[in-house]
Amino acid sequence: MSFEKVTIEGPAGRLEGAFSDHGDAAVAVLCHPHPLYGGTMDDAVLSALSTVLEDAGISVLRFNFRGVGASEGDHDHGVGEVDDVIAACRWAGERGERLLLGGYSFGAAAALRAAEAAGAGALVLAAPPPALLEGVSAPAVPAVAIYGDRDAFVDEAALLGVLGDRATYHRVDGADHFFMGFSSALQRAAADAARVLLGD
Repeated sequence: MSFEKVTIEGPAGRLEGAFSDHGDAAVAVLCHPHPLYGGTMDDAVLSALSTVLEDAGISVLRFNFRGVGASEGDHDHGVGEVDDVIAACRWAGERGERLLLGGYSFGAAAALRAAEAAGAGALVLAAPPPALLEGVSAPAVPAVAIYGDRDAFVDEAALLGVLGDRATYHRVDGADHFFMGFSSALQRAAADAARVLLGD
């Protein structure tokens, strides 16, 4: 799938993005893992999620948080990054009627925090660390969460406590936080989220 480089006006300056256009029925915004640990929009987990969403006919926007790659601004410890997500969703909302918001690790936490203000219709959350979700309410829209049983950053009980019973959970036996070798499991979760968003 081909992505076009785009620029998004963010609250701390311009954000670097990449957009794959599959029509205006639906669009997904995917948020990358922690910027201070090498996370970028080119992350392999986001690529695995993106492939399935695009195959379902959903346009996909990936973007770099402030201070990452060519995005302007400085890392804001997860606070300003929520505003980055909202800005990216505003840009995407002009290109798709329905919005799926997703992310991996730090990006999943930012996506969940931004979901209501962004107008998300569904969420796909890969390895959302409960430690980054303190004070977050359960999502008001359907959510699909995927995590590995060997993930040192995701406690299953804590995750259930945050997301509640509206979420669909995919626990991947043998997977750690990085999902190495488990792309197919990530893609099944993305397919579930796509079905929720599209009403299939």
